[in-house]
Amino acid sequence: MAKDNLKQNEAKEEHYIRRKKQKRIKKIKSLILSALLLLSVTIVCYGSSMYLGIFYKNAISDALTDSEYFYSIPEKVVDKACEYGSEYGILREVFSGTNGYDEIITKGKAYNDGIAIVNAKLSKDTYEIDISDMKYEIIGNLEQYVEKTGTQISDEEKEELADEITEYYKESLVLPYMEQYVHVRSIINRILIVTVPFATILAFIFLILQFKIHRTKVGALKYIAYSASGAVITSLIIPTVMMFVDILDKFNVDDEYLYKAGNTLLNRAFSVCIIFGVGCLVVYVAILVYIFRKQSVSSK
Repeated sequence: MAKDNLKQNEAKEEHYIRRKKQKRIKKIKSLILSALLLLSVTIVCYGSSMYLGIFYKNAISDALTDSEYFYSIPEKVVDKACEYGSEYGILREVFSGTNGYDEIITKGKAYNDGIAIVNAKLSKDTYEIDISDMKYEIIGNLEQYVEKTGTQISDEEKEELADEITEYYKESLVLPYMEQYVHVRSIINRILIVTVPFATILAFIFLILQFKIHRTKVGALKYIAYSASGAVITSLIIPTVMMFVDILDKFNVDDEYLYKAGNTLLNRAFSVCIIFGVGCLVVYVAILVYIFRKQSVSSK
């Protein structure tokens, strides 16, 4: 009798140890799945925000349009033209299109040429800027100025001055870091087109496995809530903080319009992240409410 009781106690102890070991393994598996789910969701979030905010087809064009970068070029060209023409005492009105002189370059022309160059770079094509009308206007204004003032400027000097101004105009349309942007964009988009869908599929797989490990929905949802809370930190809190950090300051961007364009790209990316983060926060709160209600019902 005593032996039977001893055997029963040993069997119970073995069963208890086995159950405890199974629970520990189950908990470890659940935590690993929770971490992997968080990683997958974070990859989807950051990958989507990078594409939708910075690297989609018209991202750079839209940012430059919003910052009015290309609209600022005519003013810069006029400033430079005045610098070139100072040697002859040429007044600003000769290049700015006032007091009877023709405008040498319009904002619309600068915008269209700038956007065309950006699109050509993104498509890895070439775009030849037509400066014939601009050159014609410059020379015409110079001839008109000579007639009005009697200033001595030879035809060769007019041609040279027009060439210098149009050359500066073409140079001003070339964006700094554009080559690097196109190169990085090409690489990133190739990576994202694989990783984002793959991470999305993995996230669903990890969700399914989490429910398969646990007998009850509450058990599975508890670990999914861990993932959701982590996603709130990575997708909502961190991007919100980063929106107030001056990242572009490290790149020494002097042009205020380019600075605005860069900030527009970054803020769009952070905004997409924040939208994902808000979604994760909603999921997290919904899970907590569901678990609380289930536990309240079971305790009655």
